[in-house]
Amino acid sequence: MRLSPSPALAVPFLLALALLGSAGRVQAAESCTPDARTLCLEEGRFRVVVDWQAPDGSRGAARAVTGSDDSGLFWFFAPANWEMLVKVLDGCGVNGHRWVFAAATTNVGYTLQVTDTVTGARSDYQNPVGSTSPAITDTEAFPCSPATARATRADLTASHGGLAGVAGLRSPSETGCVAGPSVLCLQNGRFEVEVDWEDFAGNQGRGNVAPLATADSGLFWFFDGDNWEMLIKVLDGCGVNDRFWVFAAATTTVGYTVRVTDTHTGLERFYGNPRGQAATALTDTGAFATCTVDPSLPPDPGTAGRSTVRGIDADSDGLRDDVQRYLALTYPDAPAQRLALRQSAEALENALSAASTGQSLAEATAVTRALECLWAVSDTRSGDHAAALLSILVDTPQRFQAYLTWNRRIAGQVFPARGLEDAGTSCEAAGLAAESATSSAGALVGAAQSCTAATSSVYFANGVWNDFTSAQRSLQELQVHLGSRMPAETEYALAYNPTDGYVADVWEAVRQDVRHGVSQFFRMLHGLLPMSADVRDELVALTARLDEGAVLSSSVLQNHLNLYRGAMLEGKKVVVVAHSQGNYFANAAYHGLSANEQGSLGIVAVASPVIAVAGGGPWVTLVNDLVVTPLRATPFTANTVNGLPDLADLSGHQFVASYLKAGSSSEAKILAGVVALDGRLVQPNADATAGVITVTLTWGDQPDVDLHVIEPGGEHVYWREPFGRSGYLDFDDRDGRGPEHYFVACEDLEPGTYEIDVNYFSGHAPETAVVQVRGGLDVRTYQVHMRQAVSYSGDSNRALRHRIANIVVTADGELYRLRVSDP
Repeated sequence: MRLSPSPALAVPFLLALALLGSAGRVQAAESCTPDARTLCLEEGRFRVVVDWQAPDGSRGAARAVTGSDDSGLFWFFAPANWEMLVKVLDGCGVNGHRWVFAAATTNVGYTLQVTDTVTGARSDYQNPVGSTSPAITDTEAFPCSPATARATRADLTASHGGLAGVAGLRSPSETGCVAGPSVLCLQNGRFEVEVDWEDFAGNQGRGNVAPLATADSGLFWFFDGDNWEMLIKVLDGCGVNDRFWVFAAATTTVGYTVRVTDTHTGLERFYGNPRGQAATALTDTGAFATCTVDPSLPPDPGTAGRSTVRGIDADSDGLRDDVQRYLALTYPDAPAQRLALRQSAEALENALSAASTGQSLAEATAVTRALECLWAVSDTRSGDHAAALLSILVDTPQRFQAYLTWNRRIAGQVFPARGLEDAGTSCEAAGLAAESATSSAGALVGAAQSCTAATSSVYFANGVWNDFTSAQRSLQELQVHLGSRMPAETEYALAYNPTDGYVADVWEAVRQDVRHGVSQFFRMLHGLLPMSADVRDELVALTARLDEGAVLSSSVLQNHLNLYRGAMLEGKKVVVVAHSQGNYFANAAYHGLSANEQGSLGIVAVASPVIAVAGGGPWVTLVNDLVVTPLRATPFTANTVNGLPDLADLSGHQFVASYLKAGSSSEAKILAGVVALDGRLVQPNADATAGVITVTLTWGDQPDVDLHVIEPGGEHVYWREPFGRSGYLDFDDRDGRGPEHYFVACEDLEPGTYEIDVNYFSGHAPETAVVQVRGGLDVRTYQVHMRQAVSYSGDSNRALRHRIANIVVTADGELYRLRVSDP
């Protein structure tokens, strides 16, 4: 790539790219003589030349750099700036052909000619001007005679693609890059490059640095020192766009992960390619915004900053110093995105340090709102940005364990989503909502969607290795993809299932093989890097050993059952989109409903390990889902093919990367399933009214448990006095099980505290009440165990009632904020 102020040279095109190859041309045989523009490979049998054309119309002959017998290089504009790696391999013993592999770190147009000087046959390969060059993996370039066959370890499968980079962070180095057999140092030792590979048998290794190198460019080989696999370079583009650039090209379909580290700042960039995919050239002209570093940033906290969960916040700005540096160095030109990510980081940091279930739930709600804000101000990859941030936040085993503890505490709860058209109102930073194209002035803060009566509720039920941020991303993407297909009065929510112990089990099984620790493990789980075979195999093993009894707990099931019943009580149809083990929870909840209730709830089963869908709903399982399709030999098998697996998820199991992939067959089946189910479910009678505040009580077999609400003005609402100043007890059950229901309409909402109590009125045995408390978009489900009934005494004596929660309403100008809190 030529350094130039022209954006046409600096920025790779985002159009579909094509390499045009033509093989079999025959000319008079002549020997290969190496010179300034000619490479001679395979003991001089193959002659290789390249001609280039730049976007400005200039042309030239590429200059050759002789390397090994199999491999060589070409440069176009400067001897230290290598542009193309080419190799000819003897695959005669594999498929009866010699193979041509090539990769270029350029969007300059070129024509590559490879000639067999023995037969005169020639293969030409072209890249259009202005297009980022895909890798060439021609495994049928030249037919062989049987006599010349020999085995090779090069790879066979060719396709297309590659994964974009994701940033990371580690402590800056005082000495800079230290070169080694597997460590390449570029830009005078400022940048450190390492490559890890994984072959088709799941074998893993570290790439070896080839001896041939310049200050800008270097090479890696995996299996044979003569068979170079990757050309990589770091260029100083500071004078062009204030960035250091990373370019790479690989002549392989072996899976790999590249880590490039700026040793001056500690900022890392990861780039990956799954095994079986021929990598596109990497042309990242925005890789490192570290030409100059803001002197006001706090110093990197180093090892000391990783010794505790909270880390070091030297400037007392409320954010860990390493996270603050990461955001500043990674998003220097995106202030709105940086502020939204900061909101997410602060909520997640608080979640890691939460000391109670109540605090954990409050932080989970804060994380939900922060992720909505990020979606509103960010690009279509907001989920990737959030996942990359999470990998920075949980970068030590101690923080990883804190994150899983938080996930455990919030299991079984529901987290309603704000409508995406109002997502900007979730932004907390001053003026940030105005940056959002989707911000909606005047929406009720903390209660959007709660003031419009919904007719349908769509819930996402996650599997056991989808952590909270991953599950939230799945729900957001489901909202986006369903879009206008569903009625405008549709509400969305996450019915969160427990994950902590299962994710921890996977980590314990693979941690010795994950070279860069828990941060890289989370990147794999979230699809930011190719999932290694050992991680994928452990997920398969985890799924195989789980069944309904292993994943269900009474508290989670009862909470979700109460959730769905509450929605139907308010006249809403319920569609549950269940992914992976989430189907166990969804099926069990369905079977806990009455026959009439079952008619209003349907399940869309995605990647399900279960052999049936409760209620006979639709199911979607990919043929290439390597997690669930090997598990069963039943009629309930894979029914969908998407073609090539997604590069971000070779497990074929992830909800967003594989199943909800835009334009795919599985996406069409899921969306059609949701719409069809919603159309045929029975609209339940609205026996209770939805409001900005709702409280729903259910219990077991004992005759009577009563709901009590003390309103901000002191009004006591219960069975004897069902009308309050702002709310109404519109459903009172006296025959056992419930429900009882209280609501406040938006126009009647008052600032102050609404106290929620339960009185065990009559019964002869201990009883358990389940209370769902909703204040706007803040929802909590509580279970309270009651030893004995107290009859009328509990009506008049607060001390004898069971205090459940408070709903705190505060004025914010003309709007209100609502928050559910423990008493």
